[in-house]
Amino acid sequence: MARPAPESVRDIVLLGAGTIGASWAAHFLARGFRVTAWDPAPDAAARLRAFVDSAWPVLARSGLAAGADPARLRVADEPAAAVAGAVFVQESAPEDAAVKRALYRRIDPALAPDAIVASSTSGLLIDALREGLRNGARFVVGHPFNPPHLVPLVEVVGGGADPEAVAWAVAFYRAHGKRAIRIDRALPGHVANRLQAALLREAFHLLLSGAASAADIDAAVTCGPGRRWAFMGPFLALHLAGGEGGARRALEHFGSALEGWWADLGAPRLDRESVETLARAARETGAGRALADLAAARDGKLRALSHALREEDMISKGIKQLVAEAEAEIETIPASEAIALMDDPGVELVDIRDIRELWREGAVPGARHVPRGMIEFWIDPESPYHKEFFASGKKFVFFCAGGMRSALATQAARNMGLAPVAHVAGGFGAWKEAGGPVEEKPRP
Repeated sequence: MARPAPESVRDIVLLGAGTIGASWAAHFLARGFRVTAWDPAPDAAARLRAFVDSAWPVLARSGLAAGADPARLRVADEPAAAVAGAVFVQESAPEDAAVKRALYRRIDPALAPDAIVASSTSGLLIDALREGLRNGARFVVGHPFNPPHLVPLVEVVGGGADPEAVAWAVAFYRAHGKRAIRIDRALPGHVANRLQAALLREAFHLLLSGAASAADIDAAVTCGPGRRWAFMGPFLALHLAGGEGGARRALEHFGSALEGWWADLGAPRLDRESVETLARAARETGAGRALADLAAARDGKLRALSHALREEDMISKGIKQLVAEAEAEIETIPASEAIALMDDPGVELVDIRDIRELWREGAVPGARHVPRGMIEFWIDPESPYHKEFFASGKKFVFFCAGGMRSALATQAARNMGLAPVAHVAGGFGAWKEAGGPVEEKPRP
C-alpha cells in the first residue's frame, strides 16, 4: 500500500492499554480518530473506556476536533488482527525488552508493507527491539511524556530505521497535536528522560544527604526554574542570562562556578534503605491526598498551562496563520451542504456578521444572528449573557462574510465545549454563489 500523507490519517492502532496506552487513546479520540486498541489483560477494555471517560471533560474544555467521540474506540481480541491494514501503530507494552520483542514477533507478519510501528518505550534502544523482524526498518521510537493526552512532547528515534519512516512519523505526530522532536543518535533514555534523570539524581542526593526536605526541593523546582521551563529551555535561558553578550558572556562569567558545582554533584545509590527514605518522602509531599485527586489536580493545571501558552502564541501570529490552524482543528462544510441543512430541525445556522453587513448584503432566512463579540458570552452557561439556545444540543453552523471570522469563532466555541459545531467555507459569499436563499434585513 502507498503510505498516505500524515495529516490525512484518521485511524490508529494502539497496542497496550495501560497508563500510557490509555492516555494515547484519549488523545487520538479527541483528535477525531477511529482508535483500535489491544491489551492482553482481561479487564483492559473496561479500564480503557473508564480512563477515556474520566479524561474526556478535560479534553473537551481544551477543544475537540471534528468527529471526536469516545464511541470511536474499538478493542480487538488479537494484536495481529488489530494491526492488519493499519498505517500507524503506537505500541505501549510494558517497559520490558523481552515483552516488547515477543509482541513484535506476533504482529510483524500481519503488518502492511508501508506500516510504521512506534514504540512508547521510555528508554530502550529500538535497534535491539526490532532485530530480526521482516518489517523492522519501519519500527521507530515514539516516546511521549506522561500523560500523552495533555503533554505535547514526543521523542522520535530511528536508530537504524528507514529515514523516510522516521520523517513520516515526525510529520504524523506534528500533524495531530504533538510537539515531536527527532533524536539523531539513539541513547538509553533518549533526551527528555536523561535530563529528568539528571535532575532526579541531584534531588535524591540533596534529600539523602540532609541538605533539604522533599517539600523544599520540590518548591525549589516548581517555584524557581520550573516556572520558565514550560516555555524556555536551558539553551534559550542561557542566552538570556548573558544579557547583550548572550550565552558566551554567561559562560565566561559563570562557567567556572558551574564546573565546580558539577564536580560536587552527588551520585546516590538506590539501595533498600535509600528507596524507603525516598518513597516515604515522596508520599509525604502528597499530604495524604488520594492518587486520583493528585492526578486530577495535575491534569487540570496542565490544561490551564497549555491554554495560557496557546494564548501567548496567538500574540505573535498573523490572522492567516490563526485561521489555517483553526481550520485544521474544526469541521468545515461547503456552502452547498449548509444550504441542504436549512430545514433540518437539529441544525442551527448562526450568522456572526456585523448587523450592518446584514442590512447591506441581506440575510439567510431562518439563521440566528449572533454578534461575533458576544459568542463566548452567550455560550458560557455561567455568563450573565448566556442564551439558552446554545444549550439545545443542536448542531451549530457558523458563517461570516468570507469564512475567516467564522473559523476562529468555531474554534473558540469548540474550545468552550460547544459540540457539534462547524463553519461554512467561504461564508455568506459562498452561500450566495451556491444559490442559497437570501432575504432583506430591514433596519429597525
